[in-house]
Amino acid sequence: MTDKLIDIQELIPLLGDKDIRTIEGWCSKNNLPVIKLGKKKYTVSYFLDHFIENELKTFIDKNFANPDAIMDAVKQDSKAELSELLKAPIEQKTKNNFKVKVHSKEAEKFINEFNA
Repeated sequence: MTDKLIDIQELIPLLGDKDIRTIEGWCSKNNLPVIKLGKKKYTVSYFLDHFIENELKTFIDKNFANPDAIMDAVKQDSKAELSELLKAPIEQKTKNNFKVKVHSKEAEKFINEFNA
């Protein structure tokens, strides 16, 4: 059962707050149970996942014409399908050209050996 719990300290970076009392208040406001075990406090990870999924669904419903297809791609972790649905490029090939400034013959020799 403990593998289904998440320490509310782990929510600090997720929510962007440093005060644990604020995190507890956020959990209470969003109907996530806070369970105290000894000195630590936990919430049920399923409730957190469900809350995040609902927030994501609300955002997608408001901002995209095909929300069901996008949610299915997110749930299946299909990056290619999601990219196609959002009309976003999967991979952008860029070429970086660096100007190498060589100050000595030893440095030039090292670079030539390295490139070979």
